Amino acid sequence: MGEYTLDLIIIFGYLGVIIVFGIIQGLKVKSSAEFFIADKRMPWWATSIAFTTMVVSTQDLISYTQTGYNVGITAFNPYISISGAVFLFVAIGAPIYYFTGVYTVPELLSKRYNGGTRLAGTISLLLFLLAILAFNTYAFCVFCEGMFGWPVLTSILVISIIIAIYSCIGGVVSVITVDVLQAAFIILGCIIVVGIGINEVGGFSEFVRWTPAENWQYTTAWNNPDYPAIGMWMGISIIVFAFYMMHQGVLQKCLAARTMNGTRITMLIYGVVLLPAATLFCTVPGMILRALVEKGVLGPPESTNWVLGHLLNSVVPHGIIGIVVASYAAAMFSTSDSYVNSATTLVVNDIYRQFVKGKPDVHYLRVARILTVVIAIGIPFVFVKYFMNIPTLIAAFYSITSSVVPGLLIAVICGISTKKFKPIAATASIIAGMVGCFASVFWPKIFLAPFCWGISYTDGGSSWFQTVAGMVWAIVAAIIFSLIPEKNKKSELEYFGLVKNYPCRQVAQKAYYFAMTKNLKGIDLLPDEDKRRFLKENDAFLKAN
Repeated sequence: MGEYTLDLIIIFGYLGVIIVFGIIQGLKVKSSAEFFIADKRMPWWATSIAFTTMVVSTQDLISYTQTGYNVGITAFNPYISISGAVFLFVAIGAPIYYFTGVYTVPELLSKRYNGGTRLAGTISLLLFLLAILAFNTYAFCVFCEGMFGWPVLTSILVISIIIAIYSCIGGVVSVITVDVLQAAFIILGCIIVVGIGINEVGGFSEFVRWTPAENWQYTTAWNNPDYPAIGMWMGISIIVFAFYMMHQGVLQKCLAARTMNGTRITMLIYGVVLLPAATLFCTVPGMILRALVEKGVLGPPESTNWVLGHLLNSVVPHGIIGIVVASYAAAMFSTSDSYVNSATTLVVNDIYRQFVKGKPDVHYLRVARILTVVIAIGIPFVFVKYFMNIPTLIAAFYSITSSVVPGLLIAVICGISTKKFKPIAATASIIAGMVGCFASVFWPKIFLAPFCWGISYTDGGSSWFQTVAGMVWAIVAAIIFSLIPEKNKKSELEYFGLVKNYPCRQVAQKAYYFAMTKNLKGIDLLPDEDKRRFLKENDAFLKAN
């Protein structure tokens, strides 16, 4: 253990505490509803705090620190871009998800479209979530390699087993309660790094002075081989909107709130408070190291993948390193356990339940726990080799995560915005987006090169344009299949609760509480006569307001 003895004692001691705490909370879970969405019994402050661990996650801490070192405040772009998506979700997405009582995005697709759209959406969303899960674990293990010299694959195995232990017992209850415990610790660790780093440079003025002028530019050049501006903005925009309109981890934390207002408060606190904090914690450390290198205080890191580890080893004293790394471990575990639980929710509710019906609830809970272990331990290894072949961490992160979901994003946003978007168009756009993504991965010379505006498809930043390829394919498919006449068209009442303002939020909330008195999960399940009554109330409300 050597010079890191005290640090490792702190790190492993802390991990022991969160595992025990997660298990204790998880043992209280007795139903699948509690496992998947905490049976909508979490207070808004708990779901809000739990969001901290998704915002300040390891994938962001490690990859954006590297980006901050390489290109400066361009790393701020994702956080600034996110703000509009937050308010869009509060206004349009959250009421639809909450009042229909769905557990998953594919479940909503099934209600709005059909079973085929649900299956395509499940596959797309699973790829999205599993890729993020794998990258989050991989990024932390790259950090540990640069910090302690631990082999990446060994670290992934150990971490995956720890996540599997407490996630399989309590599901989202364990996830949120552990997240609340860890949020303060994460913020503390981030503040320590930024504070010590700025002091080491010589204060904020010296930090500004020694940061290269080009690193103060808001965006990179459009032909930057590693960080192409067009590719970055496209990839960031897609994943930002996907993150809030159809991200299973976000939905499960929002839907765990006791009330609709609790869900809205959760998202608003995130947009107003947590986003600025994330901008500071996840990008400034890389810029600090760059200033220290430019000033001559430190030498450059051996690899830019190890920027954060190099900074900690250089300026943070032992003991404090243990606290900081433990906070980063907390961020990694909290994000990974969220994705494990989200992926499990999708597989059980949108695949397994569709084929194995009529079983007692305890059966589905047992399947969910077994599947949690399989996903937590097995999935990271599936993606690791792919990530290792991409030179920058942030490009590796966005290459798959933002590339497989353009079609799904189109299906979700168009579906909840208008009754005119057809099931066949939604299904086609989802499939086409995935096909476009994977075609660009396996045959880049043919399917990626045409979209690499300003750079070559062999450059490190070309993976950013996989998102462009997926989006173009998805849009073209949606337009073409929208022209095909629709068979078995839904009746007007079948859209009740599934489309914006049909009914509006105020009437939908009243209908939701009425549905609860009838033991119905969502307002779309109400009998037709009740739907007609609430639609009349909706017309009267809209005329009066």
